[in-house]
Amino acid sequence: MSGRWHEAVRQVFERGAAAGLFTPVTDLEEVCERYVAMAESLAYRAVLGYRTPDRARQILTHFTAEQLGLPPGQL
Repeated sequence: MSGRWHEAVRQVFERGAAAGLFTPVTDLEEVCERYVAMAESLAYRAVLGYRTPDRARQILTHFTAEQLGLPPGQL
């Protein structure tokens, strides 16, 4: 399941980069690995109650914007 999730994320990131919407900070595969690891970790932490789902979403959104070369709030 994680492999399919990784592939879906990679496709979205590739399409955005190809369309000129994203300027990734490094290789797209690396950005994808980072994103999936961060998303899975934050989801786990939210389930355990270490973070609220809203705070986890904020962290992931900010991280993703940074990784894709977007200004904060544009994602």
